[in-house]
Amino acid sequence: MRRIATHVLVAVLVAAFVALGLWQLARRSESSRATAERAAALAAPPVGPTDLADADLAYRHFEGVGVYDVGNELLLRNRTRGFTNGNHVLTPLIFDDADDNSPGLALIVDRGWVPLEMEDVPVADAAPPDGPVAVSGLLMPAERPRGIGPRDPASGPLTKVFRVDTDRIAVHAGYPVANVYLVLYEQDPAQGGDLPDAGDLHSVQVGGPPHLSYAIQWFSFAIITSVGYVVLLRRRAASTTSA
Repeated sequence: MRRIATHVLVAVLVAAFVALGLWQLARRSESSRATAERAAALAAPPVGPTDLADADLAYRHFEGVGVYDVGNELLLRNRTRGFTNGNHVLTPLIFDDADDNSPGLALIVDRGWVPLEMEDVPVADAAPPDGPVAVSGLLMPAERPRGIGPRDPASGPLTKVFRVDTDRIAVHAGYPVANVYLVLYEQDPAQGGDLPDAGDLHSVQVGGPPHLSYAIQWFSFAIITSVGYVVLLRRRAASTTSA
């Protein structure tokens, strides 16, 4: 009876390893499509303020002129520069629609890193330029709450956020916000002083996780378990025969 239970346990383990390997291969296919789409977006021409209502602008380069709304500035929690903890500064950029002179969608701009001691917003020692500012950078997808991780309050004013949830930030700001946010590369006039530090914002991972390597590992576990168990059974059989 014990031997049958062992056979069943080994069979279940091998089946689980194979299933996990197949799952990683499926994830690899999905990741390959996402990587190709991201690479195409990165290679496309820049978009501007009038394009912000489009559904899918993630990983597109952006160029535009607007005015920072420091009154609705926020801190993005728990971001590091090297090995130093801090926050990122998120500042809405507001554009004027040249057609009807009415406000269009605002764009949340990640202007870079500041140390933890700069915890009041607006961040006085990292203020953006006054008046119209020409910005360029990369549009990133909004970050929505998932799973059981920390969440921002569902209503009321904010000073710090755990993620760039543009829907929640729009509620805080009181005006429409694009469903992407901008990782700032350059602006004119330039930022005065060294903060916020945008130096660590200028790299985006195009590829996905190494799903093929993970799949090979799971299939290897299945083979090792199967072969190892067969060898063990043969040794036990040989030992019983010799006895």
